[in-house]
Amino acid sequence: MTKISHRIIFELEKRKIIDENKQYKDNRKLRNEETRYVLESVENAYKDKINMLKEKLVAQRQEKTISEAAHRQVF
Repeated sequence: MTKISHRIIFELEKRKIIDENKQYKDNRKLRNEETRYVLESVENAYKDKINMLKEKLVAQRQEKTISEAAHRQVF
């Protein structure tokens, strides 16, 4: 083989490695984004549950306050 053919083969192999690395990085970035979206979704679900529990607690406290006030008025 000639020097030119060795050089062409080298450049093709080099280009292949560069393309594979780029594809790996792109796939990794996509997986990271997907993971982030899943984690955000889970966090939002837990935040919603916490907010519902807080609202329920506030409602129970208000009911208790009203009940105590009504009980005091009776006596």
